[in-house]
Amino acid sequence: MENESEKNLQVSIKEIAREAGVSIATVSNVINKSYKVKEKTIKRVEEVIRKYNYRVNIGASSLRGKTSKLIGVIVPELSNPFFSKLNDEIERYASQSGYSIAVCNNNYDYNKDIEHIEILAARNVDGLIMVPSREDKKVIMPAIQSGIPLVFINRKIEDCNYDAVLVDAYNAIISSVEYLVSLGHKKILYMNAEPELYLSRMRLKGYKDGLKKNGISLKKELIIEADGFTYSDGRHFMEKILKLTEKPTAILAYNDRLAIGLLKAFHEAGYKVPQDYSVIGFDNISIDEFLPIALTSVAIGLKTIANRAVDILLEKIKNKNIPAETIFLPVTIIKRDSVGIARK
Repeated sequence: MENESEKNLQVSIKEIAREAGVSIATVSNVINKSYKVKEKTIKRVEEVIRKYNYRVNIGASSLRGKTSKLIGVIVPELSNPFFSKLNDEIERYASQSGYSIAVCNNNYDYNKDIEHIEILAARNVDGLIMVPSREDKKVIMPAIQSGIPLVFINRKIEDCNYDAVLVDAYNAIISSVEYLVSLGHKKILYMNAEPELYLSRMRLKGYKDGLKKNGISLKKELIIEADGFTYSDGRHFMEKILKLTEKPTAILAYNDRLAIGLLKAFHEAGYKVPQDYSVIGFDNISIDEFLPIALTSVAIGLKTIANRAVDILLEKIKNKNIPAETIFLPVTIIKRDSVGIARK
């Protein structure tokens, strides 16, 4: 027969939350008395805690009222070079202020966002930096309930009083269009993705306004949705281009992985870049300059983004009453070999 200490070892805060029918953040709030919880809920949670003789980790409980020097970071996928580099920059800069980071992937699943916030709240993180899977207030309810300072990167949730650091995607696309037009391109295809996101809408607006600014009529058939965000999705995108009656001379890709996949597909099909098609990516990941046809790309200053996000979060940790702000950071087009003069 198992003794009480063995029983305690077998239960986690996640299981306590599940049996009590509440979130992990709520269990943490009951334990730490850090946020108002209904008396009925407190009793239910405490009953489950007593049932399993659950004991809070002494190291974690000692952090009550103090800083843990731990920041939670939630991104869509670390396999994406953009997010892995962003994570590296956050960790580098946060460490200069004596902070460590705990990193989670949401895998573009809002349920994962909720679960990770709850787990990080239970670990007494001082604050969160997030690239949430959705721009939906429901995703961050555990953070709201726990009162954890939070900064978004490249996301903007309406009716939500949190700071956000974003790239100026609108002007990035306008500049990309103008660069292509300067080389004689008028048939410019826009590769769209994640249309529900604020920055995606700003990119599309930048494309439309960029064409209008340069006297080029918008052709809806030249706005095509990508099936995903990966290299293989980029390879398959070529099929969509070849089905068009009137072929473009240039493509604005949604990200570099899609652009690189497209470059490979063009090469395999016997098309030449940039003689047949010019291609511009977005993100300027490190591999771009080492490709057989070095990729022209919109460079996002990940170091600057990470630094600003960490600075804002640390200020919010000190003073939660500082008004929230939304910051747009400028970007640069890194010109390489994948863009040339438009074919006749």
